[in-house]
Amino acid sequence: MAESPIISSMVLEPPDQEDKKNSWDLFPWKDFPGYTQSQRCASTSLWIWQFGYDIEKSDDDTKRRWVCKVCVDSRRPNHHSAASSGTQNAEIHLWNDHKVCDPSGRRKPPSKAKEKTPSRNIAEMMKLN
Repeated sequence: MAESPIISSMVLEPPDQEDKKNSWDLFPWKDFPGYTQSQRCASTSLWIWQFGYDIEKSDDDTKRRWVCKVCVDSRRPNHHSAASSGTQNAEIHLWNDHKVCDPSGRRKPPSKAKEKTPSRNIAEMMKLN
């Protein structure tokens, strides 16, 4: 019987308030023209916000984005960003690209998509071949 693979993930500490303030100074605004720091009233307490920037269109505060801090900090040329209306894309990105998952352990890492069963034609299904 094959052993199940061990899943390892990074444990990154959430930034403190001083780090948050300094990290905005390093944000690549040139890559997000027309965006500004979000003035969100709602809570951003979900764990993914510890690893992302919350930005919004300066002329439309309903157009918000999550931008990956890990990508920005590592100076990747293409910073991953996702619409902030849902968190699944950000969560999948953090796991697939950085092996970061919910530090509290309440949510499991996103699972890979199931492989599709190969399609069979009617002749194969009826065993006419």
